[in-house]
Amino acid sequence: MKRLALYAITAAISISGQMAFAETVYDCEVKPATNDGGVAPRVIVLLDENGAGAMVYDAFIHEAEGEPVPAKISPRNAHAYDLSWRVDEIPLRNRVSTTVGHFSAVLDKKKNTLSVRATFAGFENLSRGRGKCKVKTG
Repeated sequence: MKRLALYAITAAISISGQMAFAETVYDCEVKPATNDGGVAPRVIVLLDENGAGAMVYDAFIHEAEGEPVPAKISPRNAHAYDLSWRVDEIPLRNRVSTTVGHFSAVLDKKKNTLSVRATFAGFENLSRGRGKCKVKTG
């Protein structure tokens, strides 16, 4: 099932033409450092092999957008990138209201790790998580 979801995401991006470059897929299992539910347990990062662009997909994006969203990317050092993205209209638990999520992450290609931080409009807490990534080049 996990493999099918990963291939479906990759195919959707390829078909839409949003990323027409060779990409590396980082499928990351993230363990939250906070218990507020603000970090998705699985985050998929599709990274241009040249570090020129990235797309991100997780449970919040799935609920709000239904497809991967572009992430701003900047090199942190020789083997890590800073990523940031925004997700509008994330449904709250009551399913009546929505909020905006601001996410930032550090993807370490050498260690195959992802550290995620999230803030949500209308909430004061900062959510964090860190996890290991499985890598698939394409």
